Amino acid sequence: PFSQPRDGVHHPRRTNQWLGELPFWLGERWAGMEGIAAVATVIIAFTLRCVYTSQLRDGLPWPLAAAWVCVAAVGTNCSWIARPNLFTMLFVFIAARLCGQFHLGRVSWRTMLWLFPLFAIWANTHGGFVAGFIVLAVSLFAETLLAVHPFNSEIRDGARRRWVVLVLLSAGAFLATLVNPYGWSLYPWVFSLLGDPYFMKLHFEWKPTPFNEPGGYQFTFLILLLPLTLGLSKRKPSLADLLLAGAWLHFALTGFRYFPLWVLVAVPV
Repeated sequence: PFSQPRDGVHHPRRTNQWLGELPFWLGERWAGMEGIAAVATVIIAFTLRCVYTSQLRDGLPWPLAAAWVCVAAVGTNCSWIARPNLFTMLFVFIAARLCGQFHLGRVSWRTMLWLFPLFAIWANTHGGFVAGFIVLAVSLFAETLLAVHPFNSEIRDGARRRWVVLVLLSAGAFLATLVNPYGWSLYPWVFSLLGDPYFMKLHFEWKPTPFNEPGGYQFTFLILLLPLTLGLSKRKPSLADLLLAGAWLHFALTGFRYFPLWVLVAVPV
């Protein structure tokens, strides 16, 4: 269905995941199917290692950090498949982490420039690079709300400075994604897939999270864990982190493939 003409017209195909497929190809050349599994395992392990390191930097003792990594593993294992989408899980976590830390003033605008090579690599690795712009848009919305703060001029001025930086970063990230074999035509290709009813109905990942299926209780548990933790914790999340968690929860409820992305955004919160 992807290579044969429909309606008498040949539709172009973009191999936009070439960079994400390359490590799996190397793994297959190295050790066959076991090599592919090894590559996937390394990507998953590195992602969870990043989650663990972020918890330590936020001040958690290592046993608690390890426990939250286990939560992240339970919430993401539904996407532990040898496909380039594993890179999107990692990149969404990095982008959300950078934006959240920038919102709190823990990283400088110079550190945020790492988003440019991230988006350039992401656009050649997996079509999920669009998720990076969702992270930037939600972060911009958080700064917009604080930029009109009626009572605290210091909060208002800081938010306005961050807002300008995020706007420039978003424009730069868009230009960075154009560094791919197809240039700007990559965007019509990705959005045409997302708008194709055949493609969207092809796999259960695009359907809502299956709470009523066997094993679905784990998804319900993870969703209920967020408000429970926020209610019991003395340390409250920042506005950017809270909005990012809420936005990705919305996507997770509408599409199963977004659930692991929500987990990686919400666990640090």
